[in-house]
Amino acid sequence: MIQMINGKKILGLAVILLLAGIIWFLVLQGKDTSPNEVPEVGIEPGIEIQTKAAEAGSISFFAEYRMERERTRSKQIELLREIINQNSQGKAREAASLRLVSISEDMEKEMKAENLVKSSGYKECVVIIQSSETTVVLKAESLSQEQEDEVKQIVGTSIMQEKSKINIIVRK
Repeated sequence: MIQMINGKKILGLAVILLLAGIIWFLVLQGKDTSPNEVPEVGIEPGIEIQTKAAEAGSISFFAEYRMERERTRSKQIELLREIINQNSQGKAREAASLRLVSISEDMEKEMKAENLVKSSGYKECVVIIQSSETTVVLKAESLSQEQEDEVKQIVGTSIMQEKSKINIIVRK
């Protein structure tokens, strides 16, 4: 029994570290905006600069959100590890271990859903899994009902949640 719990701990920690590394890498990719881009021919430079600044602001929202989500989860994980490592009662340790596994599963599901939505043509996406519902924040001007249904289908299938429990927020 003890070896099985230790094995689960090690597996959970390995998954968390792997996901943290992947999220860190994806966040760095989101900051790949070049300030030295030359405006396109035929467009006033001021308009191009404003457009690029608006895009950078929106992209930075997604990158900042991912970093904040990672910081919050790191604090949760640290607290759970303290509970597990201390001489807590068996039920408290078991509950902390289960919550740690749940956090790592949510991280994996969010990353998978985000990448699937991006691969379907959206420039940026953040998926937020909560106990009763899931929220998807998309970088888009607007969404038709068909596009919204498509995103809900992609996310719902990847995280195994009903489409009715998925909310979509469009961010320009």
